[in-house]
Amino acid sequence: MRTRERTKIPTFLDFFLFVEQKRKVSEKLAFNTVKNWNNAYAKLDMFLKSVNKQGIKINKVSKGLVDDFCVWLSSHNANQRRPGPIKSSTANLALSKVTTVLRMAAEEKLVPAAVVQHSPHLKDRFKEGVYLTDGEIEKVIRSDYAIRYVSLAFQFQLLTGLRIGDVCRLRKSDIDGKEFIEIEQQKVKRTVVIPITNDLRLLIDKIEHEYPDGEALFPNLRHNTDKLNRHLKIWFKKLGIARDKAHTHVARHSFACRLLRKNVSIYTVSKLLGHASIRTCEKYYANIDKETLRQAVNSTTDKTLSNGLQCVESQKNCSPYPVEKKSWTLLNVLLSLIDDEVWQQLEKSLVDANKAGPRIKTLEQLLIQ
Repeated sequence: MRTRERTKIPTFLDFFLFVEQKRKVSEKLAFNTVKNWNNAYAKLDMFLKSVNKQGIKINKVSKGLVDDFCVWLSSHNANQRRPGPIKSSTANLALSKVTTVLRMAAEEKLVPAAVVQHSPHLKDRFKEGVYLTDGEIEKVIRSDYAIRYVSLAFQFQLLTGLRIGDVCRLRKSDIDGKEFIEIEQQKVKRTVVIPITNDLRLLIDKIEHEYPDGEALFPNLRHNTDKLNRHLKIWFKKLGIARDKAHTHVARHSFACRLLRKNVSIYTVSKLLGHASIRTCEKYYANIDKETLRQAVNSTTDKTLSNGLQCVESQKNCSPYPVEKKSWTLLNVLLSLIDDEVWQQLEKSLVDANKAGPRIKTLEQLLIQ
């Protein structure tokens, strides 16, 4: 009897396939989601082969095995395409699928709940955000690609910030005669509202003129990111835009960064992107380009402090009162950076100075030195 019961318990890989098929049927998974499941299965299979546990039963999976899988994903062995470790985002996708499988196994009483509660997550190895500059956006908007729906869809993303999967699902009835695009995002199941600007309205009219038949806004567009990115690489090469920017999701990043460069609050940008929390927006878009940061600092520079520094340096054509007033502004900033010991040394050098004006001027000279 015990032998029969043991044969009914599936292996880890078999149970993984069972959960994947169940989700395909019940949730009607998108093309990219199915691809992510397949990639996660392939990586789990590779890992179990490497540790000689390909036939391990689901009820024998432990926290230690999941930890080992996490370590293996961060190693060079997990990357099949090129040398070096895989991206942390790719590794975390695989880990999330394994966690989903283990959660369902816990519901079936096949694994302890402690295994599911322990879900490791690799820290993201962030690089600076990849997005198009204003000049590159203008190039993209003004040009066309041989396959029209590729360029039109990317331009539509630049003006809306929508994911390519949501663009594929858009219907003309969602837009015609309306001031906003309101759509439930396929990935996160949250509704996002995008205002239809004049530029966006002109692009929509262009798209509907190009594809007058059917209800779909882009009848020829399919959610096949790999295929679309290959076309974008060809198009961007002709436009002189870097290859690493040839990705459909770069349009979404570019939409967000363009708004942030125009001083739109990060809270508003977060709502337009459909993020559940402002932290998600901060995580990906807080690192704006250095030129934007420089302009922001310059725009908030205290003119009084700047003029005071010029007066101190030149000491010409400055009346006593403005010098003293501007000098106090300068001192308030500089003295806040001085500790008590340095301040006492400065005081000793100023024992003989009784008047405020000369005292300030002498102190300024010492600070500048």
